[in-house]
Amino acid sequence: MFLLWCGDVLPKVCIFVPRLVSGTGRGFGSAPQQKQKDKEIYEYQYFTSETFQITDSGDRDETEILDDFIKSDYFTEDYTFEREVSKEYSNHGPFDVKGLLTTDFKKIKSSDIEKVIEDISNDNDWGDDLEYFKELWTRVKERIADFNMTDGTIFHLNKYWFKSGDRQLVKDWDYVFTYYLTFIYISADKNKLVCFDLGYD
Repeated sequence: MFLLWCGDVLPKVCIFVPRLVSGTGRGFGSAPQQKQKDKEIYEYQYFTSETFQITDSGDRDETEILDDFIKSDYFTEDYTFEREVSKEYSNHGPFDVKGLLTTDFKKIKSSDIEKVIEDISNDNDWGDDLEYFKELWTRVKERIADFNMTDGTIFHLNKYWFKSGDRQLVKDWDYVFTYYLTFIYISADKNKLVCFDLGYD
């Protein structure tokens, strides 16, 4: 069982039937009966987030929880955008869910997120889209701060780290995304997981 919430929305209890992309993925099923999420779209650039309360973390460490999550339907783009989850083509933005490993992620601190945004803002290929990116960040940065990620672990994934043809990216599809940043936060008590993304396609 999972308890999902987002922002000020009251918690709702969700029952799910486990059905995973691959692996065991304890605690991460495919389609809860109800869920809440947050989304902001500005000039084709977007922010999405989903918050989960983990009720069965047991003795697993953060990396094991991350591994379960990225192998589950909850991590797929289909689930995020409320489509039927495809087992043949499982992606999270430009990332191939079946090709990702926990070692592809980098651990960062909550204070590092601003640096990630600053670094991508300094890319010379933005053109007019940079102002849109800055506006999107202005709209969502307070929401991200409200996740209270000062304790626990943040795992980060960046499309810029990989090149076309790498196992981490969807074949013949990654070029659609100008940038894509994924952040997965697991609280110190391992009871809360937040997945949020900034992307442009």
